[in-house]
Amino acid sequence: MTPPLTFRQLLARSTTPIGTFCGLGSIDVIELVCHAGFDFVVVDLQHGAFDLDGARHAIRAIEAAGVCPVVRLPAGGHTLIEPLLDAGYSALIAPMINTAAQARAFVQAASYPPRGLRSQSSCRASLRGGAGYRKHVGDQLVLLAMIEHIDAVNQCGSILGEQGIDGILIGPTDLTSSICESSGAAEKREQAIAHVKTTAQGHGSWMGIAAATIESARHFAADGFQFVVYSTDRRILQDGLTRTIDAWQAGAARG
Repeated sequence: MTPPLTFRQLLARSTTPIGTFCGLGSIDVIELVCHAGFDFVVVDLQHGAFDLDGARHAIRAIEAAGVCPVVRLPAGGHTLIEPLLDAGYSALIAPMINTAAQARAFVQAASYPPRGLRSQSSCRASLRGGAGYRKHVGDQLVLLAMIEHIDAVNQCGSILGEQGIDGILIGPTDLTSSICESSGAAEKREQAIAHVKTTAQGHGSWMGIAAATIESARHFAADGFQFVVYSTDRRILQDGLTRTIDAWQAGAARG
């Protein structure tokens, strides 16, 4: 079986990869998402029902479907980084990174010495990576800091300046909430996103963003974002169920 593309390989393609957050905790749902045609799947340990054991099962299902696995950590969940890397994940998203110090701690937890604090052990990742795993794992590892607070926007230059941070994922919903202004919040959010985008481009860092609709996902891709995370498995399922009932009720009204 041909292994799925790594996240680095996905970003090297000419088309913008699209993924979604999976948090329902179901391997069946994971498989449905994979076979729908998404380029990558983000196993969500922040807001989802997955625990560490579930994440270990999820990566096997995602890879078996030929899709790229990504994982989002819980906020401050650096203790999970080592076992997730051991399980084979090579693309990690850390939420609520608001300072360079938080970004540095993220990198240290994910890196072997001398850069970091990751411990060596025989694991699934080293089994699949072979004898040179420890030496070459950094070539494939992708560490993404979520920028979802106005404090992170103001500090994004220093965050991206931390060696080992490969890029950012903007969370527009939380970013809007952190601006805390009922009037002009949308405009300030767009200004903040533009600032982060310009800063990331200046650092040569990858830029991604969460999109609530396919229309906004297309807009972000056209605007230069290199990857998009569209919606969640929960919302996609809810929207599909709602459309089904709406169609049923519309037919009943006509009948």
